[in-house]
Amino acid sequence: MSASSGSYYSTLLLVAILSFFFGALFYRIMVRYPFGQKPITGKESLVGRRGQIYGINGRRLSVKVDSLFWNAKLNGEYAVQLGDEVVVKSVENLTLVVEPEA
Repeated sequence: MSASSGSYYSTLLLVAILSFFFGALFYRIMVRYPFGQKPITGKESLVGRRGQIYGINGRRLSVKVDSLFWNAKLNGEYAVQLGDEVVVKSVENLTLVVEPEA
């Protein structure tokens, strides 16, 4: 073993590590945003979904979206009742910002 073979193995290791990280980054981007479609995972995937109001406490709502219950708030001044259909406009932390379905 010479000094040049040690640098060869360290270069090979560096290339392997960088290839892994760039591959993982590419995979994450393709899974999150496949071919320009809407996101299929994460909070971005909730935007545009429809739900139903199951509870009202002032401006705070309990909304069922895709079989899951979420805390929500209204995006503006709207009169809503239990059972009304709403559309998710955005997500702030774990709270959905919704508007009544037009």
